Amino acid sequence: MIRSSKTSVKFSNKNKVDKLNIFINDYKKVTQLFVDHYWNIKDENIPSLAPKEVTNSISSWLSKRALQCAAKQAIAIVKGAMKKQKKRIFMVEKFKK
Repeated sequence: MIRSSKTSVKFSNKNKVDKLNIFINDYKKVTQLFVDHYWNIKDENIPSLAPKEVTNSISSWLSKRALQCAAKQAIAIVKGAMKKQKKRIFMVEKFKK
């Protein structure tokens, strides 16, 4: 079961919003690094969770939990893109016949 909650920063002060933006920007950079790492792996057996060696190879001030979350999100992005490409190739081959 996926649980989520919505929060608003509408009434936050400027300092909190700035810190949140810094966190989000660094999270994006780290996620992109993980996507680049897993995209270069041409194997279809990409693990569902990133090993400790991979998460430790990225230097960031983010917590280990945030790094693991970014890695998991990046793995899902790469797997989704590969699956979609396989479907495209299948349809192209089907139409060629």
